[in-house]
Amino acid sequence: RQRLAEISGMVPGLLSMPPGCAFHPRCRQAMTVCRDRVPVLIESEEGHSVRCWLYGPGAATPDGQEG
Repeated sequence: RQRLAEISGMVPGLLSMPPGCAFHPRCRQAMTVCRDRVPVLIESEEGHSVRCWLYGPGAATPDGQEG
């Protein structure tokens, strides 16, 4: 098993969640779409799911364009 990367910053309280993706204020790869829309849950590979705009069909690129 591989250890997950640590995300710096403070975890938001449940009553003060940011709009869009809950991780965008602390994510180094956050894009405009991350602030505006909650990503959908997709299966990235068998038995693994991800909720991030960087993955899946129509994924955005770090410059904010869909690619």
